[in-house]
Amino acid sequence: MTEQRLAVPSDAEQLPALTRFLQEFWSAARLPPAQALPFELALEEVFMNVVQHGSPAGTAPRVEVSLSLRDLKLTAPCKSPRASYNCARLLSRVAT
Repeated sequence: MTEQRLAVPSDAEQLPALTRFLQEFWSAARLPPAQALPFELALEEVFMNVVQHGSPAGTAPRVEVSLSLRDLKLTAPCKSPRASYNCARLLSRVAT
């Protein structure tokens, strides 16, 4: 099993940190590089939805992203104080 977690402020400026986090996970899990970009774009879209719609105006609470690969199943829950998204469900089309 490969698992990694990241908590960042709910701020668009955190996208580079999210990208590095995903790249490190992808490498550690030895996943096919050709599938990384579509997953990265989808994860960024979910993150930006949390940033734009998941917190009150003027605040930047933390967003938690976890990536876990177990028995060839990738899970990616995202949590923020006002919203909780199951990234894996939203991203399931990327892996197929």
